[in-house]
Amino acid sequence: VNGVYEAKTSSIDAGTNPRGSYAGDFFLYADQRGSDFKAIGSNKQTVDVYAYQATKNSSDSYYFYKRFYLSLARINKVLEGAEVDVQVGELYALRALFHFDLARLFAKLPCNAQASDPGIVLSTEVFESGYTAERATIAKTYETILDDLKTALDNLPETSKVVTAGHIDYWGARALRARAYLYMNENSKALEDAKYVIEKSPYKLYTKDEYETVWTKVGSSESIFEFLITSLYNAQRNSLGFYTHAEGYAEAGITEGFKNPKVIRLSEGYLIAAEAALKAGGADPASYINDLRKQRIADYEDVASVTIDDILTERRLELYGEGHNAWDTWRNKKAVTNAQVPAGPINYDDYRTVMPIPVSEINVSNGKLKQNEGY
Repeated sequence: VNGVYEAKTSSIDAGTNPRGSYAGDFFLYADQRGSDFKAIGSNKQTVDVYAYQATKNSSDSYYFYKRFYLSLARINKVLEGAEVDVQVGELYALRALFHFDLARLFAKLPCNAQASDPGIVLSTEVFESGYTAERATIAKTYETILDDLKTALDNLPETSKVVTAGHIDYWGARALRARAYLYMNENSKALEDAKYVIEKSPYKLYTKDEYETVWTKVGSSESIFEFLITSLYNAQRNSLGFYTHAEGYAEAGITEGFKNPKVIRLSEGYLIAAEAALKAGGADPASYINDLRKQRIADYEDVASVTIDDILTERRLELYGEGHNAWDTWRNKKAVTNAQVPAGPINYDDYRTVMPIPVSEINVSNGKLKQNEGY
């Protein structure tokens, strides 16, 4: 199980190259493609991402694809002999997370797609050498993600916070399901899961006094799931630190303190609840925004109502640098405006919102694996 986590933070090739991982460029992907980041250097390590220049031969697509499917292969191998309920639950939760992130990278978002549109290759078993893959539909892709999350929740104890730092617990799996439901436009279900995490979990919002100090700490009060990054796991340049440092690759303008990628925070639960409540109707979306902002702004005064633009603005502020911006924009059928994209705004239905399947995968599939449109 530790090896599964390790595969998402350190090298997949000889050496110490963590490309495609949460410790490297994947965690910057949606922010670099969004409206609030820019490359402040000229190294162009991730230009395919932030300038929307990806092709079927792009190294970014290759490393994302390879990283996630290697991790899924490890999960399936371990599950062949896994017997401990908690660890089985962790593995199913991670398998759901990795399929979900692959689907965000290589398929249309479900709220912007037909059920029969191509999703991703599903990796739910150990395959024989020579197996050639086909893409499942969007509907089957998200059905599989939800099935794995149900199995995870059935095996993980609904008790205290995660015992081992850097591992996913019941609350991480439940919050991830809320996120998946939000992407699927299943807003009542998203609201139910988000409310449950807010009301029942042991995680608490950061206070105003804590906010400046929590980002380099492990297991802080509202960090439901995070990958642990150390110099031993990731000692080379394709890392969050080097990508974001002004004297490193300078690919993204965020602060040096951004170190442990916090994959799921309780703040996101409040924001999911607000958005889902607004879209589902019959609830009070403003209450979730008010509860969150009271812990962020001195002498805050409650608002009586919020719009979707209010909620998206709050997501831009609260989840800055945590891998959400472009996808938040597109799943609400809006356009990203990024000064580094000379072709102008990137609308939610632009083919470039989806990355190309690596040409090496297409070539070995005997014609079974279909490329995304536009590539």
